[in-house]
Amino acid sequence: MKIAFVLPRISSVPIGGYKMVYEYANKLSNDGFDVAIFYDNSLVMDKYKIPEFIKRFLISKRTEKSPVWYELNSNIEKKSSRDKNLDSFFASVDIAIATGAGTVNLVKNFFKKSKKVYFIQDFEADKTGESWSNSAEEVYNTYNAGLINITVSKWLKEIVDQKSDRETIYVRNPLDINKYKVLTPINKRNQNTIGMLYHDRPRKGCKYTFEAIKRVRDKFPNVRLIMFGACPPPKNLPTWITYYENASQEQVIQIYNSISIFASGPVKEGFGLTSLEAMACGTALVSSDNLGAMEYAVDGKNALLSPIKDVESMEVNIERLLEDDKKRIELASEGVKTASNYSWSKAYSDFKEAILLE
Repeated sequence: MKIAFVLPRISSVPIGGYKMVYEYANKLSNDGFDVAIFYDNSLVMDKYKIPEFIKRFLISKRTEKSPVWYELNSNIEKKSSRDKNLDSFFASVDIAIATGAGTVNLVKNFFKKSKKVYFIQDFEADKTGESWSNSAEEVYNTYNAGLINITVSKWLKEIVDQKSDRETIYVRNPLDINKYKVLTPINKRNQNTIGMLYHDRPRKGCKYTFEAIKRVRDKFPNVRLIMFGACPPPKNLPTWITYYENASQEQVIQIYNSISIFASGPVKEGFGLTSLEAMACGTALVSSDNLGAMEYAVDGKNALLSPIKDVESMEVNIERLLEDDKKRIELASEGVKTASNYSWSKAYSDFKEAILLE
């Protein structure tokens, strides 16, 4: 049986949603399925005024090497929408999986003989337009396009169920708890070391998180911040901040294990896998109460939550853990317990069952 995941385009930098797709692709491949990744590269290199055959050649080469940041199984086929003679490929696919709102029509129109699935990891409409160009109505239409809808969070399932004629399947996001784990004992860490993911998209809320940490630093001069992300670092970072650009998985796990507090302030998040990874590695989570984090974070039990965009509240929560090491250790320990329930074995079993439904 051949299964094809349809991604919006090739990406040279890590993207959380792509990573989840690649993980499922590898696991299905290991399970004996014939797996392919199909990239909708229709707009790639469009700004360059060079002949189409040169674009096609360059895009084909980039597709062959993709992803450069994730180790995809070598037997997984990779195809580009700019490739020629794709009819036989489309006809060979038994299950085609759309992975974003912009790929739903592609799956419907080109994978005509395939069973059609829609893997929904976020609500892909943004009033600011900084993340997606879709309107809410356009996104709602994708939910009722006749595909088998799978969501990674309960809040997404509620939205999709309201707009779809068929029941949505919920398969919560997992993480590799054999890799994301406590390596440095929680009670042995430097209490003053804070970590955060940096992203330049406003919806990630990094400016609120960063401002809260800077305010904390004014009161606690021993505080150190470790940031990581796929974006270039902000300019003129002070010496008390260390930034890792495009850190490997192993480096990120080491970062999680070197910090005591992980601060995260998204305005909007489909699931918030990074915070769950940090919890699995024994950090105390201080987060905004965005819907993604609320899938696993419980205020006062395994995390401290503050209202979205509320810098002062996040500042207070961080300071509380700097002053109360017992509470930090308590939250971090509960976080490890929470994360241990998000194993890949259950998620993969549920996902496979969902896409194989008759």
